[in-house]
Amino acid sequence: MINSVSGVRPSGRLVYMEETDSEKNVILAENGESRHLTTGPDWHLYPDISERGDKVTLVSGPDADHLGVSVIDIATGQKRLVSDRDGRDLHPTFSGDGKKIAFSDQTGPESRRITIVDTPTFEAGFEPPNEKPRQIAVPGSDGGYFPALSEDGSRVVYQRSNDGKREIVSYDFSTQKEQVLAEGMSPSLSMDDQWLTYTRKVDGQWNIHLQNLESGESRQVTRTPHLDFAPSFDGEGGIYFASNRAGTFDIYHLSAENIAKGSEETTLIAQSPHTLYAPEADYPDKSL
Repeated sequence: MINSVSGVRPSGRLVYMEETDSEKNVILAENGESRHLTTGPDWHLYPDISERGDKVTLVSGPDADHLGVSVIDIATGQKRLVSDRDGRDLHPTFSGDGKKIAFSDQTGPESRRITIVDTPTFEAGFEPPNEKPRQIAVPGSDGGYFPALSEDGSRVVYQRSNDGKREIVSYDFSTQKEQVLAEGMSPSLSMDDQWLTYTRKVDGQWNIHLQNLESGESRQVTRTPHLDFAPSFDGEGGIYFASNRAGTFDIYHLSAENIAKGSEETTLIAQSPHTLYAPEADYPDKSL
């Protein structure tokens, strides 16, 4: 059983993954309630929800070596394939405007890169259900994981290994320039593209960090002896993340107000005897 508590905004939606001994599924939380968005024996991992809260992208497949990216229309339950299940594709994410999806694309037995595709439409008759969109590879993204796209998809931030270190890299399609931003993993962009959050290991502890992309200034915003992973922004600048503070991984929230005043007080959002991971929120108040 999953217990969702009051940290989820009443008008907003939050998705995250739940891993039990026998199943891996995606949970949709809304109005203080939660339900399974996916069910069944297939693996369903690493969800992201569009800022409008109408679509979810995730990877799914029968096992760890056959995972493909798909998109689900929440209202209708329709599903569209984005990549084949002939490898281990991971970490799909929408651009802020919902028009593009980036993911970690397995291109060979020991190789992967960040690939960007156009989000498939659900309009009847527009395209065959299994017609996959065109793909754009991000230059220099070999070995890339956990992409995060800007509002219009013109910039992508992702995790890459370099000489044994995990670094956060930004690539700007308009300037065709790459920049290493920080050392860490699992980056996420704020919905105004002004801030970056990620998890970083310092003195043997994994905690959440925040960085201003204009000034480059960064600071640690959680300090625990536990594992704080998979941070992502809400629409107001707060951060959702997964942590094993209570033994198993649960979903927590650090509000924008507490971040601003330097408080590390968090709210428990969802708790379960099973592993909960990879939280992502919509932004229902955004002007469309």
